[in-house]
Amino acid sequence: MNKIVILFVFLFCVFCALWVFKSKTPINRHLNESNNASNWWDTQNDIAPLSYEVSEEWYLDPRIPSDYVPVLGEDGLYMQVDENGTILSYWKCTEDGTALNWEKVNPDIPDNYEAVEDLEDVYKVTDANGMVKYLKYIRNRDNSFTFVEVDKYGNIIDEYITSCESQAGDNSIPTNYMQIDGNIYGVKNKDGVVVEYVKKNEDKNGNLIWNPISEEKVFADITGNERNNGEVKNPDMTLPDSTDQKPDEYVVGKPGGNKVTTAPVVVDPDISVNTGSKSKKTHTQKESYQTTEYEGDYKLTYEYTIIKTYDDEGNMLSSDKQGPFLRNKEYVGNQKVTANPSLIESNLDNEIMRVAGALEQSDASGVINSLNAERINNNLSILATDGDAQKIATLFAADMATYDNTTNISPLYGSIDQLMTRYGITNQGYGLNVWRTTSDDAQQIHQRFQSIDNCRNARMNENFNQVGVAIFKNNGYYYVAELLMLQF
Repeated sequence: MNKIVILFVFLFCVFCALWVFKSKTPINRHLNESNNASNWWDTQNDIAPLSYEVSEEWYLDPRIPSDYVPVLGEDGLYMQVDENGTILSYWKCTEDGTALNWEKVNPDIPDNYEAVEDLEDVYKVTDANGMVKYLKYIRNRDNSFTFVEVDKYGNIIDEYITSCESQAGDNSIPTNYMQIDGNIYGVKNKDGVVVEYVKKNEDKNGNLIWNPISEEKVFADITGNERNNGEVKNPDMTLPDSTDQKPDEYVVGKPGGNKVTTAPVVVDPDISVNTGSKSKKTHTQKESYQTTEYEGDYKLTYEYTIIKTYDDEGNMLSSDKQGPFLRNKEYVGNQKVTANPSLIESNLDNEIMRVAGALEQSDASGVINSLNAERINNNLSILATDGDAQKIATLFAADMATYDNTTNISPLYGSIDQLMTRYGITNQGYGLNVWRTTSDDAQQIHQRFQSIDNCRNARMNENFNQVGVAIFKNNGYYYVAELLMLQF
């Protein structure tokens, strides 16, 4: 009797082991489908940052004029510079309520900064021991700023930037490269501040190369790009919670909606005001900028005003901020779209054109590049991107955006299985990752999928040989579909 029991237990264990092995094999199994289609936009705080967050000390208050450069190591001390970077005077700033008050101080403090001729915003700095170094002052549109060390020709020699640039040779995007728009990236230093812009290209062998591009060219290209409607997507440039300052132009992605701030516009350039003093008169300048916030199904437009007060000699006495003032509230919620199967095209390419043609599509190559780089690091083969997986992912993501769908079941096509069967696509296993989010940043999407166990297991499955990733935007959200497939 004991032998029979032992044999039964042995056979049962063998059966369990085979069942577990079978369950982990993609052949004839649909991996990662339902478990990965979840409402992740409600948990965006779990997303790993692109690199370092910018601390509060590296942000400038928007009340501080752009020609006032902070002096390192001197709290509240600023250099006023002209268009050539020449130092005109020094100002001490103190805060009184919502206003910043400015007082001109001894022009000999400090005396170790000297503008370098013909180099914009580059200063020769001499320390107490006579040692000389060159610093470049950078102030971004989100009011983050930094000084980076350069050579006497103005070339950045920050070791962090150099080391990250050297990583680009493995065809992966360095962790401190933040996608601004399309193939344009901002390069962040160790403090998380963008210090330069580069454009991603490929050589004839398909290797990534990075070409410097000026800030002026970056934002001229973006604001003239119809795809972005003049908006700049800087999802990682979130301002510290401890300050109420707003950047000139940025997008913050978080649960509840996006925020877009447009650059300040001078409203009243010169309004004379008599202060009542017999000896002095002052005049003010007003600058306004607007922020756009998405709350639920509504788009809210707020306006802020910065008031700068000058004396009759043109010296700034104070700068104040007023607002926010609600200027517009617009309903932008999804209009219900009825799924009409009679409209479905019999040809897959024609159906993709029908569904995706009117939608705004983002470049998803960065997600694929990051995924394949991750697979290489794990000694796995890279996934092909020119097969059926890409077509199905494109159609599924466009369908998600059309119906504001965040599940693995389409209101029009049904399951991903049914969709592939409709168009005669066969496979030996697949994995589907979907997400609705407020940012199309490739690295953020990659890191999010890698942070979810089911998603990561599918992405790192050695049996898959194809991948397709597509991103479409509708009503302030980005809809991401990533399809991994085993197909011969």
